[in-house]
Amino acid sequence: MSNRLNRINSEVQKELASLITYKLKNPRLEKALISVLSVEVTQDLSYAKVLISVYPDENKQDVFNALKTCIPFLRRELAKNVKLRVVPELIFSLDTGYAHEEKINKLLKEIKVDDGKN
Repeated sequence: MSNRLNRINSEVQKELASLITYKLKNPRLEKALISVLSVEVTQDLSYAKVLISVYPDENKQDVFNALKTCIPFLRRELAKNVKLRVVPELIFSLDTGYAHEEKINKLLKEIKVDDGKN
């Protein structure tokens, strides 16, 4: 990946994190902690895959859906704040790594408890 693309990814990630934290006024988003884990912009800058994490897990899908409705606003703000000829189309995806890690840790703890009984 080129140095230029890395800088763009980083800049878009920082700006999205700031916008989501401070500018979005959606009541469904206020009860959740949303982290922008990574941004991967395509070579032609037409798309940006945005990996997000939502805490707590209980309302993860609701928060994700609410965030997707804010995409037009986020793109407009990106256009104002990040100097790019083309503002990429934002494609959000949820990080499932944390939930997967929690599940594995729980299973490992259960195995330890079973080993202690034998």
